[in-house]
Parts: sequence; structure tokens; C-alpha cells
Amino acid sequence: FAGFGSLMEFVGKIKTRSIFKESLICRLCKFLWRKYKETSLYHYFHGLPLGVKLSVRTIAIGVILFLESAYYSSADVEPFLLVVALILMVLDIRDFSQLSKLSKQIDSLGEEKPYEGKIRKTSPVYAESEKLNSVQDKVRESVEQQIQSERLKIELVTNVSHDLKTPLTSIISYIDLLKKMDLDDEASSYVKILDKKVQKLKGIVSDVFSIAKATSGVDVNLTKLDFVMLLNQCIADAEDKIADSGKIVKININADSAMVMGDGDKLYRVFQNIVDNALNYSMDGTRIFLDVYKKADRIVFAEKNISATPINFTEEEILERFVQGDKSRTDGGSGLGLSISKSFTEACGGIFNIEIDGDMFKAIVEMPIIQEDTAEKTDDKTE
Repeated sequence: FAGFGSLMEFVGKIKTRSIFKESLICRLCKFLWRKYKETSLYHYFHGLPLGVKLSVRTIAIGVILFLESAYYSSADVEPFLLVVALILMVLDIRDFSQLSKLSKQIDSLGEEKPYEGKIRKTSPVYAESEKLNSVQDKVRESVEQQIQSERLKIELVTNVSHDLKTPLTSIISYIDLLKKMDLDDEASSYVKILDKKVQKLKGIVSDVFSIAKATSGVDVNLTKLDFVMLLNQCIADAEDKIADSGKIVKININADSAMVMGDGDKLYRVFQNIVDNALNYSMDGTRIFLDVYKKADRIVFAEKNISATPINFTEEEILERFVQGDKSRTDGGSGLGLSISKSFTEACGGIFNIEIDGDMFKAIVEMPIIQEDTAEKTDDKTE
């Protein structure tokens, strides 16, 4: 009966897969492992970086293989060395597999995708994995807060600009009525000053409203258009302004046409702002260069001129909103022209850059050219 009972208990442990857990050898190993974890040696090795552990194990395996070859004839040393080398190899394989999981988690973080794998708490890279998760959460939270903040700013600027339009329209209407009245010279001069200032205010409000819409991505109608033809139209419309400025404009267009995807009104405004900026702030007696050329798969419009005043700002500063290159002027524009050009260009999928070399000022617009097959696919989707 004792033997039968022992056999039944043995079979039951095999079915429940607890025979090894409850064996004396397993219990002894667990006891020794718990005692080892309480030692300072365990904490020292546990705190080492994973790369150091892998290096130490690899060196140890090399030393063991050397000793194995040196003591090959020794039957006492050979089995022990083989067992130690095998254990170290298993540990290295385990850690390398965990490093592979950590690498995949980093790749998913770069691609902004959730990591579908699972790293256990007992893994040597668990701490690093938790740090990555924490960084990912913080980055996501920061981006969400920034997007919300930008959205609130855009909504505020849009609402304020819209609310200013109604009273401004009324003021302009009353000024127009005053201009039609028979006033003395002094009153008439005041009306002219009012008209000039209110038109400037109207332009500022319009610029703020435009840049708010461009930044938010609304009111951008992307269609296929000819970049070179649109630029030629803008230059032709500015002929009177160029003649009145007395500036010499050199136009060098090295491309017959270039089809791009963009908003015609927005790109026209970009070209107009660049040309106006050059006419208003270039040095008298110098030339303004307008160059158009193809670069790889892009069409480039570059304007360069010599500034009438010393350039004491950087490329980043002049692209900020409400920043004027000549800080001494008080009757110029709103300081939004270049910022609007950058926002409109980027909204159309292009690149807008400013380059400064001494007093040489250069504005560059780059747009990707639509290839014929891409253009046909775009037309098919539009239809």
C-alpha cells in the first residue's frame, strides 16, 4: 500500500508538473539562490549594465575554451568547464533575445506605434523598457499639450481678427464719407492720416487672419498648377510697383514650366510678399535678382538683394511673427510678410528658407515637382 500510494502521488505530481518544483534538489537550489540574492556580490553583478555582463560572459567563455583545450586530457576538469561554458552561453542567448525585444520597442517608439511584445519583470532589460515607456508617455503628453496650446492660440487669433473686422469696416465707411465731404485743409489732412492708418490696420488684421488659417491648415485648396507661370504672372502684376520703386530687377528663369501641387492664391501671396519685401528694403542703386531653376525633383525660386540697412538679425528671428528687419521704422508693414510666406509655403508642401551673408538677404522657395505619372494618378483621384 505504501508503494502504491507513493506511485499515485508521483503520477499526480507529473500531471500537475510540480515534481521538479517540490523535489529536494529544486528546493535546495531555491534556498541557495535566495541566500545568494541577499549577498552584496549579487547586488553588484545585478547592477552592472547589460553590455558589461555580456562582455564578461563572452570573455569567460573564451577563457573556458582555452582551458578546455589546455586540459583536454583531464577527465576531472573537462566536464565542469563544459557545464560552466554551457550555462554562460545560455545566459548570453537569453540576454541577446531580450536585447532584440528592446530594440524592437525602440523602433516602435520611433515609428510612434505601440509595442506589441512583452518584456517580463525578470528580464535584464525590464528597467530600460519601463524607462522607454515612460519617455513615450511623456513625449505623447507633451505633443498633445503643444497641439492643444497651438489650437487655442489659433482659435484666439482667428476670433479676435474676425471680431475686429466688423468695427474696422464701419470706421473705413465713415472715413470714406468724410473724404467726400467739403472740409477745410486741416480737417482734410487729418482724414488722410486716418485713412492711411486704418488701411494699415486693415492689412495687419488681414495678415493675422491669413496666417492663423494657414497655420491651422484650413482654407488651403491644393490643386495642380504651373509654378513658373504663376511666378511670371506675379512679376507681371508688379511691373508698375517695380517701375515706381526705381530698383533694377534682374529676372533669370531657367525653367519653362514646373507642375506642382499647391494653392494658387497662397503661392501667389508668397511670391508677392517676397518681391514687395525686396522692393521696400533693398539698398538704392543695387540690383534685385529673381532666379528660377530646377534642382533634382524640385523647382526653386530664389530672391536675393542687398539690404538698405545693416542686417542685425538671424534667419530664425526674421521668420518670427511681428518681427521687422529694420527696427527703426514705424510706418512699414506688420512684420508678418515673411512669416506668412513660410506658413503658406509649408501648407502647400514646400520649403521656405532665409539665408543671410553679411548684408546679402536671400529668400528661397522650394516646391516638389509633380512627375507625369504622379500627376495622372492625382487627376484620376480628383475625378
